Amino acid sequence: MITTFNNEDDVCIIVEDNGVGFNAESLKTSIQNGESDSIGLKNVIYRLERIMHASVDINSCAGKGTAVTIAIPKEFKGNESNHSR
Repeated sequence: MITTFNNEDDVCIIVEDNGVGFNAESLKTSIQNGESDSIGLKNVIYRLERIMHASVDINSCAGKGTAVTIAIPKEFKGNESNHSR
């Protein structure tokens, strides 16, 4: 299931399934440390966080499924010029 919504600062996307699930924190740590072959997920997370200034939250439970929440800021903040998306 895919859900989208806006809050005050972000455009949010939630992608959920009821699959087998996995240890999300362990996978994310393995990807960040270069210990995983999951180049696709690493690339997507990198682009969302670094290029889009988004946050990516992965919640998963073995046997119950996975939910990935992406929050993309409506405006850039920091050293870059502020502009709306």
